[in-house]
Amino acid sequence: MRSPPPSIRFGPAERRANLEKLAAETFDLLVIGGGVTGAAVAWDAALRGFRVALVEKDDYASGTSSRSSKLIHGGLRYLEHFDFRLVFEALRERQTLIKTAPHLIEPEVFLFPIYKGNRTGPLLLRLGLAVYDVLAGFRSIGRRKRLKVSDAAEIEPLLDRSGLRALASYYDGKTNDARHTISIIRSAVATGATAVNYTRVTALSGADSGRITGARARDELSGSELEIRAHTTANCTGVWTGAILGMVEEGLSGFLRPSKGSHLVFERERLPVRNSIIFESSVDGRVMFVIPWGWFTLVGTTEVPFDGSPDEVYASPDEVTYLLESVNRLMPAAELGGADISATYAGLRPLVAEEGKGAGATSREHTILDVPDNLFTIVGGKYTTHRLMAEELVDKVVPRLRHQFGVGARNACVTRDTPVVGAPRHKRVSALVAEAGDRARALGLPDESGLHLARRYGTEYRAVLRLIEDDPELGALLAPPLPYSRAEALYAVEMEMTQTLTDFMTLRTHLIYAGGSENPAVARRAAEAMAGPLGWDSPRVEREIELYTGERERRRAALG
Repeated sequence: MRSPPPSIRFGPAERRANLEKLAAETFDLLVIGGGVTGAAVAWDAALRGFRVALVEKDDYASGTSSRSSKLIHGGLRYLEHFDFRLVFEALRERQTLIKTAPHLIEPEVFLFPIYKGNRTGPLLLRLGLAVYDVLAGFRSIGRRKRLKVSDAAEIEPLLDRSGLRALASYYDGKTNDARHTISIIRSAVATGATAVNYTRVTALSGADSGRITGARARDELSGSELEIRAHTTANCTGVWTGAILGMVEEGLSGFLRPSKGSHLVFERERLPVRNSIIFESSVDGRVMFVIPWGWFTLVGTTEVPFDGSPDEVYASPDEVTYLLESVNRLMPAAELGGADISATYAGLRPLVAEEGKGAGATSREHTILDVPDNLFTIVGGKYTTHRLMAEELVDKVVPRLRHQFGVGARNACVTRDTPVVGAPRHKRVSALVAEAGDRARALGLPDESGLHLARRYGTEYRAVLRLIEDDPELGALLAPPLPYSRAEALYAVEMEMTQTLTDFMTLRTHLIYAGGSENPAVARRAAEAMAGPLGWDSPRVEREIELYTGERERRRAALG
């Protein structure tokens, strides 16, 4: 394994300097889109020695990359569509991601109950899990087990036992998707890439000539316009792909089939599952998940065709009803109601349309387009395979740069063996948690702070604690008893280019889901911690609180 990139400042001053750099220099590759795929492309290209720029119209990971089911998995359910290659690739990538970001991605036990009436029977379940293990090979992170139905009450007390025919367990991974994406962005920047958020591409330069030479963009915060010159451009905008391709030719976006997936978020005490659970909804047979995730439990997901604006994606009342009914049939003893739901979230899958197939049967394979000249567009895929997708795209960019511009790569692709910023290199995550716990308790932070900080920041937890050492008031909690501190709000601004209160509450943390987060004092504490380095005055603080409150209400609107 190579060494992870160094920790760097990535705040307001760096954003201003990067905007100037975007306007002044010529880049080998311009990446449009700051989701996980764009982040991975920028990092891969920077590691190969290219001059890389990345622009994102909102905040990093603000789209699909923060609205997933939080899984790093091979896709057991894809076996029913005989997508063996996709599953094999995803299982290989699962192992790579656990290795390169062990603090953010962890192995997880999944239970798979089979009930009378499910389309999957006990024999098919055993066969599917056996194939899953075979495809994982030496990359397996844990072996499947056949469990006794009679032990179901002990294994998962809330699970419905009536009609239960079989029970098995297997391993996959889960992650904090938004934090993983920002770690890749910071890794790319530490390797030499120039990245700026809230910078919207308004036109592709050279579109009239059939050869793209960069882009015109607008800084959404100041309104200033800039021209970015680049030999090649990568369109990594997911469900916004059509908007970028439409700058070249109007009909190029018709191959996309966006599909909406919505989730319910419960506080962990209200839905205290011990394991992640994959199950077939007794409502319609769709495969769904219940996932313990920090202080919360997630239930999802739906698969609904979507033709609206990708900037306005929220769960619908019908989806809430469907998800709630599905989980209540699985766990009737929980007696969940709409009032028990903390929030919802929804994202769009940028699937490639396949004739005659619905969204559920559409493959999660990705496609790379090379039209017009020097514009590379990648669509499809899934979070787990983002690194492989980036490698394949940059592999296509390399010969173009060499033959047309005389620019060669210094290295082959090394992302398979390069940890992200914050990854512990010489110690286990458990040892890092213990170390963080000792240092946090010495500063008067809650006992759970060690796990919280180490799992969110890895070795970067030390930078958060240094802020508290310099100013003990930053150790004050934002939403007690959760261990988020004011120092994390300051760190998010100075080290992660966070620009708004909403982005901090929804992407850098998950305070938007926490009980009591509707309390204006929680948002105010965070906004006031961010105000200094961002130059906010009192009216701006009030405006940020108002905007965040609006987003929280929209995520709860479907609850009635």
